[in-house]
Amino acid sequence: MDYVRKSKRGDAQQLLLNWSINQEIWRSNNPAYDDETAIPAPCSADGADCDYRFEATDVGATTFTLTAIALGDQQNDKARDSTDCSSIWLNQNGQKNPPACWE
Repeated sequence: MDYVRKSKRGDAQQLLLNWSINQEIWRSNNPAYDDETAIPAPCSADGADCDYRFEATDVGATTFTLTAIALGDQQNDKARDSTDCSSIWLNQNGQKNPPACWE
């Protein structure tokens, strides 16, 4: 089961990275980042198959933090060193946390 969770985490990481790129594209043409720019839609409209909820926080002229919060069984996701990977995030500087969950 761990390999399934890790695969789903990888999908969430890719969505976060793509979202980050969209933020940079937006910011190159606007005075600030945007908390609604290209929010990922990784699951069906009814939410039945969602493994993560995505949110943008600390959004401003020079900052943003994009977070994927695990739902359902995905909340049990752990890195190899047992770090809790139920919430992963990255910011405008490319800082990824928790680091063990991005390896």
